[in-house]
Amino acid sequence: KLVKTRLVQSSGKTVALDYLMRNSDGAWKVVDVYLDGTISELASRRAEFSAILKSGGPDALIASLRRQGDKLLLGA
Repeated sequence: KLVKTRLVQSSGKTVALDYLMRNSDGAWKVVDVYLDGTISELASRRAEFSAILKSGGPDALIASLRRQGDKLLLGA
C-alpha cells in the first residue's frame, strides 16, 4: 500500500512525502519513503552506501554513518 502525505513547511511550501507500506505478520511496516512522489529514499541510501563501500570499505561506511548521526544529534 502507498500512503500519500503532504507536509507544509513553515514557509508555506508543500512537500509530498509518501510511504510504501507492507503488511508483515499482521503489522504494517514502512519499507520505503518517496520524496516528492518519485525519489526513493531506499534507492538513494543504497546507492550512497554502495559508493562508500566501493571506495573505502566497511570502515568508511561506519565513519560516514557516525558523521551523519553526529550531525543529527547536533541539530536536535
